[in-house]
Amino acid sequence: MLDIIHKFKKIISSVNIIKYDIEPIGYRFHAEIYFINGYKLIVRDYQFEDKRKYSFNWLDNKDNLVIRWGNAVQWNVNLVNAFQKSMKEKIEPYFKVFFEEVLYEIEEYINKKKIFEKK
Repeated sequence: MLDIIHKFKKIISSVNIIKYDIEPIGYRFHAEIYFINGYKLIVRDYQFEDKRKYSFNWLDNKDNLVIRWGNAVQWNVNLVNAFQKSMKEKIEPYFKVFFEEVLYEIEEYINKKKIFEKK
C-alpha cells in the first residue's frame, strides 16, 4: 500500500494512516489521503483469507461525496449489484476495484482540472 501511495506523490499532499496490519492470511488498511486540490480519499481495504471488504470514499473540499467505490458481496446475495460505484445521485454496478485503480482515476481528474484551469 505504501509503495502505491509513493507512486502518486505528485497529487498527494498528505497521508494519515489509521490502521495498517499485514498478517499471513490478510491485511487491514485504513487511511485518509489528502490531495493537492483539497479533496480527500477515505480508504478501508480489508482482506481476510479468501474474503475482501473495501470502500473508497472520495470527498471534495467540503466533505461532499464525489465517488464511492465499495463492495457488498458478503451482504448482498445478488452478485450483479455486489460491486458499486456511487456518484452523487446515481449508483452503478461496477467491477472489483483496487486502491491503485482509484488513485489513477483521481489523478486523471486532478490533471484534467489543472489543464482546464490554465486555459
